[in-house]
Amino acid sequence: MTMGAPNPKGRAKPRYRPSGRQAMQDAAVIEAVEHQPASYARDPAGDSQEDLGAVQLYLRDAGRRRRLNGREERRCCRFLRYERWRKSRSRVRERAIGAPCARPSCLLIEGNLGLVVSIARRYQGMGLPLADLIQEGNLGLITAAARFDPARTERFPRYAAGWIRETICRALSQKSRTIRIPLDQLALRRRAASVEADLEQRYRNEECRTGRHRPHTTEDDAREIGVDPEALQATIRLVPDVESLDAPRTVDGPPLGNLLADAGSPDPSDTAARAEERDRLRDAVSHLPARLRHVIERRYGLGGAGEASLTEIGRELQVSAERVRQLQGKAMVMLSRELRHVRFPVTGNRAASNEGGLKPHV
Repeated sequence: MTMGAPNPKGRAKPRYRPSGRQAMQDAAVIEAVEHQPASYARDPAGDSQEDLGAVQLYLRDAGRRRRLNGREERRCCRFLRYERWRKSRSRVRERAIGAPCARPSCLLIEGNLGLVVSIARRYQGMGLPLADLIQEGNLGLITAAARFDPARTERFPRYAAGWIRETICRALSQKSRTIRIPLDQLALRRRAASVEADLEQRYRNEECRTGRHRPHTTEDDAREIGVDPEALQATIRLVPDVESLDAPRTVDGPPLGNLLADAGSPDPSDTAARAEERDRLRDAVSHLPARLRHVIERRYGLGGAGEASLTEIGRELQVSAERVRQLQGKAMVMLSRELRHVRFPVTGNRAASNEGGLKPHV
């Protein structure tokens, strides 16, 4: 292997530029690895794919991929860097060698799919399903394959693990919640929830043994985690518990939105109670003297004709408006004695704005 000559055009060159013989050897190794059959193990549960989901099928296929050894990894990376350098020399050559350059990259990626799965499993239950975590980890693996330097002393899986974790953590921070929260705040909130459950269980056990109740506080959680109590309280306020209304409460149960009461629809019990009050009111009004009954029905629109003013009722009865007001007061006293717990319903156009009590039109 020889070092590359200075580039007169100032283009960046790979640190290692294989000679023609070395490049042929690397290509031969890649060809051999590519055509080597994978060590497929017999599935004890059978090979039927109808009973397996997409994630299970992916996990099974990823586990069957043969991982490259250190020598094969280095040769693939050297081949990749050499091909990228050749691409930078000529666009025509780039089209000619595009397919051979993709082969070693695919070998590196396919040989480390199991690494992505093992890292993605550590982040389950943090807001994204396992399938999405694996997809984000695969993006990090592709980035690692493009950036890996074969001159490094560490092996490729160790280098790729950092990129896989970085892309998964970024996805959790940006896509796991309706409200975007910094990842460190999310981690502290989940840590606090876990510590809170452990402390509550510990306090209950102590109460059973000693009979003394010990209340749980945020200061206890902060002391257990090792953070400032005010910082923990700020994190709890910053990271609220958000639940989707379409998420089912149980496996086969209805979604949460179906269990919440509609604020715009009336309560059936209130509707029945108000209907009973209206019936009692009509019955009480029907027992009033004819003149007082006419004043109440016209004043509050109980007969369906709409509300009338004192002057209008006075013209109908050929009395003054003040006399109508006195008759109304007398009728109300008689009704209040009989209906002490009935709230008079408001009818007509002003029912929506005058729902709390009886305020007739003047």
